[in-house]
Amino acid sequence: MRKFKNLSLIMIIALASSLAHAQFGDIFNKGKKGAEKAQKVADATAVWTPDQEQAIGEASAGKLIHIFGLYDNPGMQHYVSTVGNAVAGHSSRAGSVRYKFGVLDTEAITAFGIPGGYVFITRGALVNMKNEAELAGTLAHEIAHVDNRHLEKEIRAKKLTGLATTEGLDQIGNRVPFGNLLKDAANEIVTQAVTMSYSRDKEEEADRKGTELAVAAGYTATGLRDFLATIQAASQNDGAGARRLGVWGSTHPPLGERVAKLTEIASKYNGGATLQARYEEGASFGPSKEELARVAAEQAAAAKAAADKAAAEKAAAEKSKTNAKSKAKSKTK
Repeated sequence: MRKFKNLSLIMIIALASSLAHAQFGDIFNKGKKGAEKAQKVADATAVWTPDQEQAIGEASAGKLIHIFGLYDNPGMQHYVSTVGNAVAGHSSRAGSVRYKFGVLDTEAITAFGIPGGYVFITRGALVNMKNEAELAGTLAHEIAHVDNRHLEKEIRAKKLTGLATTEGLDQIGNRVPFGNLLKDAANEIVTQAVTMSYSRDKEEEADRKGTELAVAAGYTATGLRDFLATIQAASQNDGAGARRLGVWGSTHPPLGERVAKLTEIASKYNGGATLQARYEEGASFGPSKEELARVAAEQAAAAKAAADKAAAEKAAAEKSKTNAKSKAKSKTK
């Protein structure tokens, strides 16, 4: 099992912005050539094509997995994917984006929604949830970010990044290799996701729409609210609990405001499932019931085989002893 060792690695990702800044500075220093580059920045604010979004999403997801590692628990990965797909089926881009879900191997309490439909939640977040509704609400929040292209919009709103990735985006659309340019775009995406640098309106939109998606999938409207309330309490503690909370402890708007707003939103809905028992089984950090039964059966079979072998050896020894006595009597006669 891989462990996430050093959050300072995230700072390395931010170095990509220095390259973007250097390129942006040329716009104002080289006359006509600078004006042409400025136009490229404006063009880069256009909505990414499906090919562009997919390529950047794949590279960004790969970088997240490289940093944190995937949690080595196939059963839990499958369970999270099942819940995520149930919610994603109600998103406005369900027909054009194939959502993919994964569990990252870190105690940090967070989740990420990446362009192209890549949604990740951490082992630390899962262990602090009480039921499936909280998982569905959290995944729905990240799906809403992807559904509304929030990270893409944040990136496209940055002229520096636009210039750094314009050539790369053009090449993605033309299916031409683009090397480090795609890496730069992925760096920006991951930096933005890890630091959760969403504007207030985008975060509030994801909270509202995420709640709507969870409700549409049959869950109670309070899932995300309840989970945020849990991590809000953790953020008020000192020591390891607050450190594991990481960037979710400093969201904008603050967690307290989000919990209050989500309470107001949830009051508009009735009913919905929480599915605590199913969550306890599906998100188990130990072996599944099937695995326990298999291991028990293997142990029983091994014990029986050992007993049978011991009995056979004992019988063979007694037979040999009997034969030896018979031979001895024959010689005496």
